[in-house]
Amino acid sequence: TGWGGAIYQRGKITNLYNNIFRNNKAVTGGAIYHRVNTITNIYNNIFLGNSPEAIFNRLDVGVNLYNVYNNIFAFHTLAINDDNTTTMAKYYNNTFVENTTAMDIEGSTFTENYNAFWSNDTNCSGQACGTTDVNFTAFPFVGLNGDLNFAVKESQISIIDGKGTNLNVDNK
Repeated sequence: TGWGGAIYQRGKITNLYNNIFRNNKAVTGGAIYHRVNTITNIYNNIFLGNSPEAIFNRLDVGVNLYNVYNNIFAFHTLAINDDNTTTMAKYYNNTFVENTTAMDIEGSTFTENYNAFWSNDTNCSGQACGTTDVNFTAFPFVGLNGDLNFAVKESQISIIDGKGTNLNVDNK
């Protein structure tokens, strides 16, 4: 119950990375409720089945979410709910799998590109998906028993060829 099933954020967070957020529940912000202050980077996390959403970015003065990249979002009703109409967030290189809605972004100053979508009912709501996002049309992986990060079927390679970007971020 309440806000932020795993994290109810009120202070500054520079880097939030290498975590697994699984099956957290709250009224809002199943995994993360971003209330005030700044989150600079959310990266290399796995978000699985959080309810009602994985990340909620609240509309409020002084709420700044900057970079959300290299995360996996799977099995949510709503993966990212960015309610901040002045958001400056950058959503890059994330993977969204089997969410009812992957991203609902209300702002107009955000950047969203280089994300991969597979088997979501709706990929982007509120705003259009990025021009370099990838929407896999069929199950993209070679098999289920191994590292699926780089095992893309030959029939799906043309969808991702040349779509990546280097953010020049050292994730150590």
